[in-house]
Amino acid sequence: MCIDFASKEGKLIFKEALESGFLNIFFEIGPQIVNQKDINLCGLSSLVMILNGFKVDPGRVWKGIWRWYDERMVRSCNIDEIEKEGITMDQLAGIARCNQLNADVVYVNDHASIDDFREVVKQSCKGSSMAVICSFGKSYLGELGVGQFATIAGYHAERGLVLALEPARYKHRIFWTPLECLWRAMVATDKVTNPTIGIQRGYMVFSQAKPLKNRKNIK
Repeated sequence: MCIDFASKEGKLIFKEALESGFLNIFFEIGPQIVNQKDINLCGLSSLVMILNGFKVDPGRVWKGIWRWYDERMVRSCNIDEIEKEGITMDQLAGIARCNQLNADVVYVNDHASIDDFREVVKQSCKGSSMAVICSFGKSYLGELGVGQFATIAGYHAERGLVLALEPARYKHRIFWTPLECLWRAMVATDKVTNPTIGIQRGYMVFSQAKPLKNRKNIK
């Protein structure tokens, strides 16, 4: 169900997707991929990739003279609480809005459309200023784990495959998977963050909320 990005087949899919023009967003976000520092930081780590990929200025230095995002540089974020309890899509979108991004949340329920999701993925992958993070059940893709956040960085239209930037690099690699399978994995409710009633999964669409600022070497 998941195809290793670095496999022979994964490389061929990448080549074909590149030729079709559905990998533009990969070259913005792909170089920023990080390994989540804690088991519950997959959402925040995915957001950090987008912030750095879009060259959003955090407005303060990271280390030395450099302005750069890591999980502890994200504003309006209690990282200790996230490490303990995880994060929901609404919470992640709220944090993104506090860090100069527009964020829309789409829950995959009876009112959501896989065709709309496909169009969003295509639009994102064709461009370089809109990114998609999905919240899904890993077991529905035949992988270990319960819930996960991952950024979509490519699309193969002929085969209907999406490229997921997996932040849990200690367990999984970047992979291709059928968009329809990912959709079914997003239907699964999140019973880890809220064991009592479960929380609907889905996807988030991010774009820049204001013109980019140049990162200057400051003290």
